[in-house]
Amino acid sequence: MRAPSRYKTIAVATTFSPRFRHVLAEAKRMRDRFSADLHLIHVGRRNEETAKKFSDALAQLQLPPDAAIHYEQGDPPEAILCALAREQIDMVIAGALEKEVVLHPFLGVVARRLVKEAPCSVMLFTRPELEPRALRRIVFIADGSEYALQALKIVLRFAEAEPCERLYVIAISTAFDEARASIRGDAVAGRTREAKDEAEEALENFVLAAGATHVPIETRSNRDALDSRRYRAGRVRFCPVGGSGFTCSATSESCRGDTAATTKQYRLDNGCYSVQSLGD
Repeated sequence: MRAPSRYKTIAVATTFSPRFRHVLAEAKRMRDRFSADLHLIHVGRRNEETAKKFSDALAQLQLPPDAAIHYEQGDPPEAILCALAREQIDMVIAGALEKEVVLHPFLGVVARRLVKEAPCSVMLFTRPELEPRALRRIVFIADGSEYALQALKIVLRFAEAEPCERLYVIAISTAFDEARASIRGDAVAGRTREAKDEAEEALENFVLAAGATHVPIETRSNRDALDSRRYRAGRVRFCPVGGSGFTCSATSESCRGDTAATTKQYRLDNGCYSVQSLGD
């Protein structure tokens, strides 16, 4: 049996936008998957109108009517960050709008502050759904960081809770890695079969170290994944990643993932970002 989730309290940053209930529905899904308590954070004053909006939304989504709602005052990003620290939240979920400047999308002010400064894991939905779809294909990109194994264990727990058909674990190889390999005389183009076998074995051992699971797992390099038509046509639904921004973005596009989890901040062209703050 897998260890209990590290996510005991999940918060959702709420605004009364057209997507208010959609974001709350996604937060409910994460609450259910991790068996966590759900808190609502709202920057604004409590009055009869706001109380009714929350009451109606909680009833519609079949959430506890006595769910904790924190009314905060002041600058929205700062107020949300203070609430996260005060309530010792483990993960915050929020909606995020994107702006595109010369083909380079950017997050809004609140989302950007959460990604950079939140004292917890962050999941941002750019396309939340009122009835969240199942995540049947998940991609995990192993970036070789000290947090990668812990991140994989978290993703495995999530995959087990979803009707996940397959988890793809992809080893990241950045342009810097290849340049460094070239200096050593074993660049990708001229890498020996022995070196490839060693890399594949290391990736398999990394997966095995995460523990037993009933979720089918397939391993491969990020180069293989980017060139694979299976990934382009597979409509992968969840893409937790690390590594360089370029590699992550390209992999996400080819996977058509709806979500992305990273150990750092990276831009990904899909419906959701998740930034895992996996340090102690």
